[in-house]
Amino acid sequence: MATVKVKLRPSSVEGKAGVIYYQISHNRKTQQITTKLRVCPSDWDADEEKLVREAPNRASDYRL
Repeated sequence: MATVKVKLRPSSVEGKAGVIYYQISHNRKTQQITTKLRVCPSDWDADEEKLVREAPNRASDYRL
C-alpha cells in the first residue's frame, strides 16, 4: 500500500515562497515529486497538509 503526503519545502531565502511537493512511500521506498506551485510558509498548514486560506482574493498572489 502506498502513502501520499503533500508537503512544503521552504525556500532557503527568508521571506520567499517555498515549493509544494508530493512525498510518496511504497514498499519502504520514498520518492518526492516536485510541483511548480509556490506558497509562502505562513499560508501553509503543515499538520493538515493544506493551504490556509483566510482571504478569498489571496489566490492572485500565487504563481504556477
